[in-house]
Amino acid sequence: MYQSTANLWYHRLGHVPFFNLRHIPGIPCINTNREDSSICVSCPLAKFPHLPYTRIEHNCKVPFGLIHMDIWGLYRVCTHGQCRYFLSIVDDCTRATWTYLLKYKSQALATLQLFCNYVVNQFQHTVKIVRSDNALEFDTRECQLFFANHGMVHQTSCVDRPQQNGRVERKYRHLLEMSRALRFHASLPLRFWGDCVLAATYIINQLPSSALQRKTPFEKLLLKVPDYHHMKVFGCLAFASNPARSTYKFLPRGVPCVFLGYPSSQKGYKLLNLLTNHTFVSRDVVFHEHIFPFSKSFKFKIKRRVPTPITEIDARCLDIDFTIDDPRAEICPASPASSAPPSPDTEAEVPVATQPSPHQHHLA
Repeated sequence: MYQSTANLWYHRLGHVPFFNLRHIPGIPCINTNREDSSICVSCPLAKFPHLPYTRIEHNCKVPFGLIHMDIWGLYRVCTHGQCRYFLSIVDDCTRATWTYLLKYKSQALATLQLFCNYVVNQFQHTVKIVRSDNALEFDTRECQLFFANHGMVHQTSCVDRPQQNGRVERKYRHLLEMSRALRFHASLPLRFWGDCVLAATYIINQLPSSALQRKTPFEKLLLKVPDYHHMKVFGCLAFASNPARSTYKFLPRGVPCVFLGYPSSQKGYKLLNLLTNHTFVSRDVVFHEHIFPFSKSFKFKIKRRVPTPITEIDARCLDIDFTIDDPRAEICPASPASSAPPSPDTEAEVPVATQPSPHQHHLA
């Protein structure tokens, strides 16, 4: 009699839990000391909850014994290198992060192979376990054959459960937060998001982490303290030695640029030439870290009298006009020609960069 009455009220009241039925007055034959032992098939179908996750602080003791990786994208705006994805690889032991810009998801396997060769050659370690989500680019026959030939274990998270790959997911959050801050502060166009992500990766690798007892990934992996004196404000105005190799002696010796980050294979700074709209690397740079060329307070125009590349123009055919609202900035006085009446000369606003940038970022 108890079972049938309890189930009847259970069904009448919309499959309410039995511990709530006990607190409803006026319902007879409900034993408050026990629950109905029968199984309701409808309840798991209607309201099956996610089981709780247990936070595990286990860390791999050997560098590259376990790496976490994931692909971010497809993004609606491509970089000036035509990339719409980026692959992040996080070492579980040192928390060091590598970021690779990708044009297509199919480049993930080739990038992982290059990374494994880099680890063996530079750090004398081998990757033992690779952990990722259920992305199809890591579930191909070629990828599984690569893991098998190198003795690697490929661990994947369950479908739609990114919490199981939480280490790289949290790293994505940190990367994107810092990338947005860099872009907003420098007022950069959205197509420079790839440079922001690479710069954020470089900076994060140099920052202390609570997971490493306030040590940096750089220090944990390379066993030396990082040097911060070379770091500059991302997106600021810089003047670099003119990269043009020309015989004209009266061409400008320095060119205005935008600072876009730290190259992985050269000891210098990655710059966007505001005259030619090309990126290049230079070590001879003077920075103005409180001026940002892409901000609304900065005006920059080029007047050309002949339709030739700017690196081949005679100095007398070039007129550069700087206008900066910041009273602290004294870069270059406006040319007298800029106040003259309009002439047939054409004025061209400098377009954004179209040349590709390095597609990976290392610690050094």
